[in-house]
This record gives sequence, C-alpha cells and structure tokens, in this order.
Amino acid sequence: MEQAHASVSHEITLERAGGTGAPTTEIRHRLVENDPELLWRLKRNGRDEKIVLGRRVTMEVDHYGCRPVLGQPLSGEKTLAAYGCSFTYGMAIPYEETFCSVLQSMLPRWRVENYGTSGYSTVQNLIQLRRNSRWSTPDYVTFCYIPGHRWRNVGEISVMRNIMAGPYQGRLPRAALARDGSLVFRYVKHPRWDLDGLDLSDFKNDDYYVDLVTAAVFERAFEIVRQSGGQFFVTTLWGGFSPVLRRRLSDAGIPILNASVQGEEFTCLPDDGHPNARANRVYAERIREYVMAREAGRAGEAALVAPVAARLTSP
Repeated sequence: MEQAHASVSHEITLERAGGTGAPTTEIRHRLVENDPELLWRLKRNGRDEKIVLGRRVTMEVDHYGCRPVLGQPLSGEKTLAAYGCSFTYGMAIPYEETFCSVLQSMLPRWRVENYGTSGYSTVQNLIQLRRNSRWSTPDYVTFCYIPGHRWRNVGEISVMRNIMAGPYQGRLPRAALARDGSLVFRYVKHPRWDLDGLDLSDFKNDDYYVDLVTAAVFERAFEIVRQSGGQFFVTTLWGGFSPVLRRRLSDAGIPILNASVQGEEFTCLPDDGHPNARANRVYAERIREYVMAREAGRAGEAALVAPVAARLTSP
C-alpha cells in the first residue's frame, strides 16, 4: 500500500474527496483472510488493537466471522441484519459502541447482526447477502451506504491501486451493466502491480454510469430480501445520494433512511476519521425509529384486516 494510505483515517479523507481508501495492511492481516469470491473476508476470532483518542480499542471478530454485537441473543422475535463497510463494522471504536450493539440494547427482544467488513463495496455486501440467504431470512435487512461505495462497486482503477498491498490474492468482484441494462458480475485480477505509478485520472468512470450500476446492485438486494419475505432498506451513514441514484431507488420502491451525520465532532479525529460513539448512537436511534414505524404500520394494517376477515368467516 502506498505511504499516503498508511492510516485508517485516510480512508475517510478520501471518502470526503470522492475517492476510495482502505484500512491499513497491518490491521487487515490480523482481521481478514482470503475469500475466493469476495477477495477478503473477516477472519473468525480475529483481533487487533489501536490507540484512539488516548484509549486502547480492540477490534475483533467473533466465531461467526462478524463483529460482535453486545447482548445479541441466539434468536429473537425479529432479526435485523446490517451490511456495510468499516462504518458498519465500527472501526476505531469498541464493539459495544457500534450502532449494531446500541440498536440491540434498544431492541432487546430482537436479534441484530453486524455484517460490516472494512473496505467492502455494495457488490461485496450483495454477495454476502446472497450467501446468507441460503439459511437465514432476516425480517429487516439494511445496506449501509457512504458515497465511496459507488467507485468500489465498479472496481474503479484507483480502488485496485489502493488495496494492492493487501494480504490476499485472487479476484476483486465488481458490477457492470450488460447491453440490455441488466446487472452482471465481473472480476478484476488482484493484485494489479502494473497500475502502480500510473496517472489514473484519465480512466475514471462516468458518474452517471456508476450511479446506474449502484442502483442495479441495490435493486438486486431488494429483490432477494423481498422474495424471502423480509424488508429491505438503504441507510446512509455519511454523505448522501446523487439525484440520479435517489430517483432510481425511489422508482424501484426501495426505502432510504437518512442517518447521515457530518462534522468532525462525529469522528474519532485526530487519531482516526471513522465515526465515533456519538455518531453510532445517532445511527442506532434513526434505525430504531424507522423499524418501529414500519412495525406500527404493519400492526395497523393487521388491525384493519382482522374485522373484515372475521365478517367473511362468520356464519
């Protein structure tokens, strides 16, 4: 990895500038391992430590290959699965301060699952969801979003260069549109050392195309969750959608929850640019408000249907 990308916080600096970054190689060596389809995945029982704002923060992975969720029951009345990148994983904060753990404390009878993996794109989240759907059907699934995911989704050439020094060998999954506009998956060989030192500005993808690809990935995830009887929504954690992407999701009927926060007071700066405990509490509160409103709406619909059903079945 280039020296300019030597700190985890630089990922957020790049996100603000519209680029893409990656966690440090050292952290990835301890927390991730190779995956034949995803390129990397969290390593079961992985562990690393980092000093952030004067305290030693442990970043760990449980025996399921996920970030632990404090108070998570084996099963719950409802299940909510959160997918995303390092923002969802909770890089630079203890697991009990992640929004998934805070949300679990707000919904003690539910089971909240954290599938966030540092550096992941929405495409990799989709692959995770596709795998997990073989044996798990959560009631709610949210894909957590930051603008830099768009470039990861299409395998932007700068993404390949940023992760070149990662401890994995294989192919990076990326999404594309076929001639008929359908979503297709392709792979880029990794690492691509031939890109090192090149001026990449002439190879940047068109914004409109990147938005269309990202929308198609969300639409595929929405369909997978809908077919299993669950509810899918997208949660913005930092920044927002372009008008094109927002319109595409609206036309597809995909709900968008704006949990985005802005400002250094919501980060771990100056040590790390990732969201802090304050930001994660905002995320948890807004997600809780969203799912509770959905649950109330479903209960209201059931209350309206029940008298009609009773009349239809009465002698």
